[in-house]
Amino acid sequence: MIYPPKNAGGVVIRWLARALSILIIIIFLMFVIQDLGKGNLLSKDIWTGIIEFLAIAGLMYSFFDERNGGIAGFALGMVFIFVEGSFNFYYFFIPLSGVLFFISRLLSVESEEKRTTST
Repeated sequence: MIYPPKNAGGVVIRWLARALSILIIIIFLMFVIQDLGKGNLLSKDIWTGIIEFLAIAGLMYSFFDERNGGIAGFALGMVFIFVEGSFNFYYFFIPLSGVLFFISRLLSVESEEKRTTST
């Protein structure tokens, strides 16, 4: 049985989300390694670190479950931005990656529905 091709837009968005999340994970690990030698952590730093770690874990989970991982990455990324308090443009890449995973899941579900109804 010949299936129609997958939604090309969904595939592009999925790989864009994966590349962006891998970049975010690498940068996060670089900051963790850099900050290991420093002392004097404030309680705010500990909370933001925990929330950022959970947001990164949500992005890593998105590789296996795009819908739930994307929602977790977006929600925890937004919580991290609000808890951090200072505005940094680069923080918005964490929730953006979660949104891209969620959109790619929606597009892949749409193409699967078209495939099953065409047979």
